[in-house]
Amino acid sequence: MVNNTAYAAAAPRTILANHSRSLSEDTCAAVDDGDAAESGYKGTFLWDPNMQSNLVSATAYGAMITILPAGYLADRFGPRFMLLTSSVIIASATLLTPFLAVFNFYALFVTRVIMGFAFGFAIPPVSSLAARWFPAEERSSLLALVTSGLQLSMTLGGVISSSLCQLESLGGWKLIFYLFGALSLTWCVIWYIISSNGPNSSKWISDEERIYIMASMPQKNAVSRKVPWCSILTSLAVHSVLLVQFSFAFVATIIQFYLPAFFRDVLHLPLKYNGLCSMLPFFCELMFKNVFAMIADYLKRHNVLSDTVVVKIFQAIGSYGTALSMVGIALFVDCHRIWLAILLLACHGMCFSAGVSGSFTSSLSIAPRFAGVISSLCMFWGMLAAGTAPSVFAYVNPFGTSDDWSTVFLICAFIYVSFGTLFMVCGSAEVQPWARPKQKVSTVIPISVEVEVTVR
Repeated sequence: MVNNTAYAAAAPRTILANHSRSLSEDTCAAVDDGDAAESGYKGTFLWDPNMQSNLVSATAYGAMITILPAGYLADRFGPRFMLLTSSVIIASATLLTPFLAVFNFYALFVTRVIMGFAFGFAIPPVSSLAARWFPAEERSSLLALVTSGLQLSMTLGGVISSSLCQLESLGGWKLIFYLFGALSLTWCVIWYIISSNGPNSSKWISDEERIYIMASMPQKNAVSRKVPWCSILTSLAVHSVLLVQFSFAFVATIIQFYLPAFFRDVLHLPLKYNGLCSMLPFFCELMFKNVFAMIADYLKRHNVLSDTVVVKIFQAIGSYGTALSMVGIALFVDCHRIWLAILLLACHGMCFSAGVSGSFTSSLSIAPRFAGVISSLCMFWGMLAAGTAPSVFAYVNPFGTSDDWSTVFLICAFIYVSFGTLFMVCGSAEVQPWARPKQKVSTVIPISVEVEVTVR
């Protein structure tokens, strides 16, 4: 799609020569224009790295505008139609992307911002639905199962996309947007038919299931649903979740959008292997997130450990394990150790998945009545990270050399460790005092009645 080799020559040879890992650069053949065409990397769009980073950030810019009110609206009016409407907009924008990319760069940029608007209204309803449907003792397992779609799409999407790109006679890269846009619209139809805002309004569950789910939900006899904004914004438990979400979203953006470039520029893999290797971290996430979630729920259900201890253990795996993987890639991986890169990326995906049973579960547990609001704040910080990561990447990694990539991975490790440690200190999985419903108070006023009886 993009002709990356058009900008490879921008790297001054003197800069490359001064890198501490120049030996690796000299002994590993770089991808030139001729090899790029043969390997499948020869694109047609002359978009420089700044233009590419702006396109990647565009959805985050749009989502940051709508993400905050979305959670409140989902809790207040119901998440079903919010999720449906936003998904239709995203699917439509996806189908239009090939035409807009050819037509005008700025039209494509604006469309991706609009896609971000819709995306901002899509994620908080998912958390609101989870808080309405998932019993507390099963929350980690069900959350892992529901969010597995992300890793499944990235796993299959990487392989399918790299294969479609090679079908140039049928449109090549355009087929990716047509296929996934059509699948998204199909999902919207299914969602409209089977979805509901909660167990009470669902036609697809039994009465026994409805009673079981509702029995585990917070009582609804609260005096008011007023959002305690001051308590939320001053809660250390909330802030620890928000910053961990920032760290995960920052690194996830780097992995999702730039890992194929790492395989191309540093490991020099051809396109047919790039898609397969790029999906590896997401495949490991898919496999292990459900395993970790079942273990976490077992520990909570059998009172082996408290809910807070459980989420901190799994968040420690998520933050520190991923950081070690990033450090290993930064210090020891080059084109002669492709196997080590694959192993460490698999470890990264495995450890990353533990965060679902850590801070992600915490975000639904500390204030179930305001899950949509908490989710909006989490996603705002996530979108802030997604908008920041491409700019940081473009600044730190201007030429795609091994040393540039090492700096990127070390920054990711530092962010993981810093915010993961904050969660170890301040994180919680208990319902916070300000999030508990206040019961209605019944006041009984004694009334004395004098009865005058006349006896005749």
